[in-house]
This record gives sequence, structure tokens and C-alpha cells, in this order.
Amino acid sequence: MAAWYVMTREDWYQLLIALPAEGVKRHFDTEDKCIERLATVRWPAGVFCSSCGAKDVGRIKTRKSYQCRECRHQFTVTSETILHRTHLDLATWFIAAELMITAYERDRAQDLLTSEKLKTKLKVTYKVAYDLRRKLNADLAHPSGGLIGRCICVGSGSV
Repeated sequence: MAAWYVMTREDWYQLLIALPAEGVKRHFDTEDKCIERLATVRWPAGVFCSSCGAKDVGRIKTRKSYQCRECRHQFTVTSETILHRTHLDLATWFIAAELMITAYERDRAQDLLTSEKLKTKLKVTYKVAYDLRRKLNADLAHPSGGLIGRCICVGSGSV
């Protein structure tokens, strides 16, 4: 859908009810679970090379990356996504997305998550919180919650 799509309160509600009942922090309690979920959402038919499209891809476990056996291109699960070159762990991204979905679904000015509130809740710098909030706003505003929304919305109301 086009970049001009505007999320309605109903859209935010659909994301909210699809969040894990126990919360994102408990559901994705390790970084490996976050990486596995992101890989499943990003490549539902299996990992393929983003450079040549080949499906003959090997795993480099020591670096948590992949290498194409045909063109030798190396990439990670976050390559060419909004998470590309992030220094934050995926769990922090997932928790921040849950906080934003919750705040926007309430649709009350005092509940809208500011960069300052995000900074305090996640214990990151203001610049990191600002960039994280900006990127998540852009990603979550896509129909079905964008990449991050599809990663964390695993409940029965899943979008």
C-alpha cells in the first residue's frame, strides 16, 4: 500500500489484540527467539539471497549471518530492513513496538509515546529513542503493522 496510508484506531486495536497475551518481553525472552521470528516473518518460504535470489544459502553461526553458496553474498536477518545496522537488540525493538501499539490504540494525547518516555522506559539515549520511534512509526503505519508488527503480533487476532 502507498506511504500515505493513515492508521485508524481500529487498525491499532487489531495490532493490540494480536500481541502475545503474556507480553512481548516474556514471549520473546531471548534474542535467538527474536531472530528466529524475524526470519520466519521475513522469509516464510525459506531464506534466500537478497543479491541473486538463490535459495542455496548457508548459515554462519558464529556471526549470526548467512552466505549465499552461489554468489557468496553475506547478509543477516536484519539486512535491507528498518533494522539494518541497528546496534539495539531485536528484543528492544519488539518491546518498543509493543509500547507504541499500546499507546496509539488508546488514542489519548497523554498516552502517546514520546521519545522522552521511550528513552526512560528502554534506558537508551534520547537520540536512539528518537530514531527508534521515527522508524517504528513509519513501519507500524503500514497495513498489517509492517515488518515489526507482523513479528510481534502472534496472538489469535493476528493481522
